[in-house]
Order: sequence, then C-alpha cells, then structure tokens
Amino acid sequence: MSKHHAAYKTNSIALPRPNYAVAYLLFGALSLMLLGLYIIGINELTKNSFVVKDYTQELKRLTKENRSLQISFTEGNFLGEIENKAQKLHFEKTSDIKYIQFADNSVAKLERK
Repeated sequence: MSKHHAAYKTNSIALPRPNYAVAYLLFGALSLMLLGLYIIGINELTKNSFVVKDYTQELKRLTKENRSLQISFTEGNFLGEIENKAQKLHFEKTSDIKYIQFADNSVAKLERK
C-alpha cells in the first residue's frame, strides 16, 4: 500500500457495551411515571363525570322550577286581567247565594213559533 492509502486505514471500532441495568431502571421509572399520570388522568375524568352529572341534575331541577314559575306568572297575569275586566264591568263579589226552588214535578215547556 502506498503512504496515501495507509493514512486512511481505520481500525475496527469497539462500541461500548450497553449497561442493561441502567436501561431497565430508566424504563421502569418511565413506566411508573406514565402509570401515575394515567391514574391521575382517570381520577380527573371520573371527578369531571360526577360534576357533569350533578350539573345535569341541577339543570333539570331548575328547568322544572322555571316551568312552574312561568305557569304561575301566566296564571297570575290571567287572573289579574280577569279581575280588571270584572271591575270595569262593575261585577261584585257575592257573599250569599240564593237558589230558585222549583217543584219536583214541574217541567219547562218549549214553545215553537
């Protein structure tokens, strides 16, 4: 070989042997960390589902209450309008009612023209 080629001759490279104990330790630590994050995520998801359930029940209760209040308001307005109309027509509240008594065998007769 010439001097020129001899300068570029390389010897075999010795790669360092991996330390499996450190790799297993890092893998185990990473696995435990991911497991912890998974448990925290599931816990938060469960909490949020209960919160949504509570809010849904509260929404249903408030919706029923709202309907009841709307009905009461509408009836109140309606009754108020009736009272105003009755006052305009000069109606009065009665305290005593007297019924007309008919004999048991009396019948009204229809006359046709």
